[in-house]
Amino acid sequence: MANPQYIANKEPKIIGSTDNNLIDAMKGIMDGTVNVAPLLDAIVGINVFQQAFDRQMNGSACKVLIDMTKNNI
Repeated sequence: MANPQYIANKEPKIIGSTDNNLIDAMKGIMDGTVNVAPLLDAIVGINVFQQAFDRQMNGSACKVLIDMTKNNI
């Protein structure tokens, strides 16, 4: 379980978009024309969510994607 103290201390922000640019970007990711690999530090399974969260909060990772279909790192 994620430590709520981290959230309170670090105050992470979740930023999103609701305009058509997001839809176009998602289409590009899905069809492979946009390569997101350089933007990610890791893609991990849900079973290591806490480690991924800890890495992001302690600064050893910037972006970690949690793949709900994976069960390992």
